[in-house]
Amino acid sequence: MYPANITREEAAVRARLIRSHSYQVSIDLSGLADVPGGYDSSAVFWSRSIVRFASAGGASQLNLIAERLLSATLDGVELPAEAFSDHKLAFDAPAGEHEIVVTALCRFSRTGEGLHRFVDPVDDLVYCYTQLETADARRVFACFEQPDLKATFALDVRADKGWTVLSNSPEVTPVDLGDGTGHWTFAPTPPISTYITALIAGHFHVVRDSYQGKAAEIPLSLACRQSLVPFLDTERLLTTTKYGFEVFEHHFGMAYPFADYAQVFVPEFNAGAMENAGCVTIRDEYLYRSRVTQAAYETRDNTILHELAHMWFGDLVTMTWWDDLWLNESFAEFASHFCQAEILAKTGVGDDPWATFTNARKNWAYRQDQLPSTHPVAADMVDLEAVELNFDGITYAKGASVLRQLVAFVGQDAFLAGVRAYFAQHAWGNTQLSDLLSALTEASGRDLSFFAAEWLQEAGVNTLRAEFEVDWEGRFTRFAIRQTAPEQWPTLRHHRLAIGLYDLVEGRLVRRDRVEVDIAGALTELPELVGRARGALVLPNDDALPYAKLRLD
Repeated sequence: MYPANITREEAAVRARLIRSHSYQVSIDLSGLADVPGGYDSSAVFWSRSIVRFASAGGASQLNLIAERLLSATLDGVELPAEAFSDHKLAFDAPAGEHEIVVTALCRFSRTGEGLHRFVDPVDDLVYCYTQLETADARRVFACFEQPDLKATFALDVRADKGWTVLSNSPEVTPVDLGDGTGHWTFAPTPPISTYITALIAGHFHVVRDSYQGKAAEIPLSLACRQSLVPFLDTERLLTTTKYGFEVFEHHFGMAYPFADYAQVFVPEFNAGAMENAGCVTIRDEYLYRSRVTQAAYETRDNTILHELAHMWFGDLVTMTWWDDLWLNESFAEFASHFCQAEILAKTGVGDDPWATFTNARKNWAYRQDQLPSTHPVAADMVDLEAVELNFDGITYAKGASVLRQLVAFVGQDAFLAGVRAYFAQHAWGNTQLSDLLSALTEASGRDLSFFAAEWLQEAGVNTLRAEFEVDWEGRFTRFAIRQTAPEQWPTLRHHRLAIGLYDLVEGRLVRRDRVEVDIAGALTELPELVGRARGALVLPNDDALPYAKLRLD
């Protein structure tokens, strides 16, 4: 096994033994740290992690990927050099409270794993930012690298006093150390997972604003490198963000859970964006250098709302292990499109986001799900290597499509009621899919026992077609939906779908009737439609609720 890998079983064993309390992390980006033999500050940086935790007693380990371990102590006693091996720092602690202090030189990244360092070729200014999902916090500081060992996180940074430094806690004014460097000390965060901690440092340009939230005024900021300041369209970015706060705080029934909200547009980003708690990073290709389509702006708005939704689903309440990565991302996908629909209803500006979702995301899922490489939505994430292999269109697009089908099953109002109960019950904790399904079952009164087995544990896409007969007046005497499945993925599923009946009025199709029904098995008779006029078009997936291929007569 690759030595940097971490297995689900290793994480589960450690979670039974360790309860993490806090991290105090010090990072020196000035190049002035006192290190025997010196170091190249353009290649590596100095890191110290003070980890406080409780142990049930026994052997365990911290995770650290470092260029050089400088020192490590457990409760003030130096750990032997051989304790650090294969990116793990082994220790044996008796039952009780403990403190480990680890100092190391860690390497800057150029691939967006850990602390990425970029020198802008336009003006030679330096920009650093972290990207830690799924398990790259250990490239920046020693930690228990798994999402269910949450802890508070307090960061202090030494860097060029002219830099901007941001983290998960509100922005602070640095102390001038008198040697050209500044010292930033951030307040501790609430309990969060290691992968959503953040450090932003460099010559960033920052625009500040605020939003009056449900519980408090929330400081807002936008940041980008100096060479892109002319392209930072502040008004639109902040308007979208503020609408997102309004929609999510209202429908999630809970105030924004962090103290401020920064959005930082960063160079050479290896993803679209990342939901660091209170300090989101976004690829700076989203700062458009020329005229782009309306669709491009809508895509960027969707990304902004996707990351904001994660502040509740993902950061406030976090998956226990990466098995539920699909749910983390799928919920944010659903929430961002839902939020865009709410904004459209309020402002009347824009296009139907669910049409965009169907044409783009759902079609991506259909294509991915019909390739030999398809896999179940809830893949068996036995280790980090499996996570990397399954970060794809099934995880994101099919997962989001399946979640929208779940919303249709329980009804949107019941879904949101269940989500509110879920946030209230599990705030600052870790959960599994069963916790969400339990909340939705209680809120809706619907039996969801079939959902995980049919929709998450089996691959493939079903095909649906309407079968019907009409009388001489064109009224249905029989109506049914037939469901088929490909031979290699033969699962027949429960579907919630809407059947639309359309008439041709002055050359336009106009919906006359809409019936929402449940189907299951190979053939479902629907007496609800008997006696209704067929009209010009029978649309068996009106509003695109189901995840299925359709065949028209």
